[in-house]
Amino acid sequence: MARSGIDLSLLLEAPVVVPPTALDPGSKAVRLCPIRDGYPLVDWVLSPLPERCERDGITLVLDFAPGTIPWRDVVPFARGFPTVPMVVLGVDLESDHVAPAALDATANLILHVADGADVATFGPHRFVSPDGQTTAALLTGEWGSMHL
Repeated sequence: MARSGIDLSLLLEAPVVVPPTALDPGSKAVRLCPIRDGYPLVDWVLSPLPERCERDGITLVLDFAPGTIPWRDVVPFARGFPTVPMVVLGVDLESDHVAPAALDATANLILHVADGADVATFGPHRFVSPDGQTTAALLTGEWGSMHL
């Protein structure tokens, strides 16, 4: 297991140049690495991948390592595809004071946080949890139908 509680080896990494037709049938999650791969998180760059995720119930996993999370890009992107669950990896609720506002502004963001983070305010379904309930719902495609 990687830092997200999701086995990242099971996710298809999708650089921008990979067309959404290259997704394996039955894919339930796609990992995007905008900082590492050097592209902005905007719909006109990533299209038609988010549309395919929306149509087929695929979760987007957003990995901004090794940089910081660009919330000013994440929130509008998530709002643009409100039925696509989006997991943001590596969120530190103690030091990242924008993360709660991002959760307030969107219904489809799910945050990967460290064990012991206070998740009661927004509900455990908005966080990748160590117990695996949120992770399981994301990987089976059920999270969106349950919470969006």
